Amino acid sequence: MKTMEHMILLLIWSTIDISCAKVDVLVTINGAANLKCPTHSSSASTNWFVPGSVPPISNDNTLYTDNNRICITGNPTKGEYNLRISNVQTSDVGIYKCTVSINNVAYQHEFNLIIGKPPKNLRIENFENQSTVQKKEGEELTLKCTVESGQPKEILRFEKNGNIIKENAPQVNLGKVGESLMIKEGNNLTVNCIAEGNPKPYNYAWTKICETTRLISSLPAFIINVIQRTDAGLYSCVVANEIGSGRADTNVVVIFTESRYNIQKLYRNHEAKVLGL
Repeated sequence: MKTMEHMILLLIWSTIDISCAKVDVLVTINGAANLKCPTHSSSASTNWFVPGSVPPISNDNTLYTDNNRICITGNPTKGEYNLRISNVQTSDVGIYKCTVSINNVAYQHEFNLIIGKPPKNLRIENFENQSTVQKKEGEELTLKCTVESGQPKEILRFEKNGNIIKENAPQVNLGKVGESLMIKEGNNLTVNCIAEGNPKPYNYAWTKICETTRLISSLPAFIINVIQRTDAGLYSCVVANEIGSGRADTNVVVIFTESRYNIQKLYRNHEAKVLGL
């Protein structure tokens, strides 16, 4: 008399959502904006979303908008479906999104369309009407340069006899530009924010894009112990000194194996006779 065992294996595949990789796109009034979706596949659909519209305005090459300034460009055979906006107006400003799903991985990329404008009213405070400033040797002289910011934000600098004075906002580096950080779920992640600027000290601020703007770290190194798939996304490090600030972003991709749950049921019938076992 033998026991007969049956095993039922239930496989559940999870989908990882890689989202909020945001890029600022600068354009002038009446110019053209070309938004290129970084993820493409000939076997997947690409959808575009525009500000103020809940449903997508496109699916691959098919447009669902009457706006004749919008069109889809790219190579369809490679799955490239990019968004082009002609004759850009101020009403076009906002967040644009492209979404692509490939092998249970959903990719979403965001583009912040910005109208560029030059800075204005550049001046040195308290010396607007003076071309020459006199000071005795040994006395302290403070020159403060102010400006009404344009878009993108300008970098201010002083020059002496045509030479730049070595004082500047921090330049921030998180590694190679455009690379994503790929890490297996359950491992520990450390990202170092490296800054160069003058003067010191620096103030560090780590945030996760597309979430609340709460500060998640004020240290140069950002650490996540036992990383989870929900930690995936775009992280930003902003470093500031009294001159200005610099920023660098990195996209964290969490890799994990499909969740598998075994449901094992044992059927025992001591009176049954199983031949050949």
